[in-house]
Amino acid sequence: MFDAVKIFFTGYGHSKVLERGVFLAVLMVVVPTSTAFSVINAMHDHIFLAWFLAAVSVVTTLLLYFGRKDMWLPYFEYVLMFLSCLAFTSIFMAGGIVQTGIYWTLIFPFFTFILMGVKKGWWWIACFI
Repeated sequence: MFDAVKIFFTGYGHSKVLERGVFLAVLMVVVPTSTAFSVINAMHDHIFLAWFLAAVSVVTTLLLYFGRKDMWLPYFEYVLMFLSCLAFTSIFMAGGIVQTGIYWTLIFPFFTFILMGVKKGWWWIACFI
């Protein structure tokens, strides 16, 4: 138990098996979530967000496909983080449904820490701000 907590707070650099499992779990959540919100944004006439989240869904589906085949693309975690930065920035800029985009961006630090670990996560949050 304490090893998992220590790995979470120090980053995943020394445990590739755990790191790949975390990335697969994140991708399995991101793909249906981005697809669902793409449809929801299209129904509420937020076409830019709908198309952008559809593109994120396609790219993350490809990452998930290659990950499940154990053919990890180089620097895929940075691609996923860059896509999430763009997605949260576009949600913040467009406002989202009923102008709640600013509230959705509060998820970004938690997502960053889970995906990149705490050390690298602080750098990604600084870039996002």
